[in-house]
Amino acid sequence: MEAVLRAREKARLYLNGKHVGDVLIRGWESSWGFGDFHPNENFSDFAVFFGRWSLLMHASDDDESIPREIADELREAEYQMDSFKARLYMVEAGEWRDIGHVNIDGGMIEWKER
Repeated sequence: MEAVLRAREKARLYLNGKHVGDVLIRGWESSWGFGDFHPNENFSDFAVFFGRWSLLMHASDDDESIPREIADELREAEYQMDSFKARLYMVEAGEWRDIGHVNIDGGMIEWKER
């Protein structure tokens, strides 16, 4: 039986089989989980991809619509991030969760399970 995930639960994020950091789960909004991300040294292999995505996401913070060229680059960045095999290991439950999409923006993380 699958454990119910709780806010404030601790997890470990793995990308392509590497433990890249720890997550403190803050809660859920619809089908998305979110929390605080604490990277370790292995995250450096992936940081450039999430950093690019973050810069593109915030490039038009003052505008209501994203310019087409930024939208195209953003879509490319998201395809790259989605190509990573992402998994969360739920420490207290001792369970693995397969992640379909993960966004990391500074110390914040959000994910959608498969």
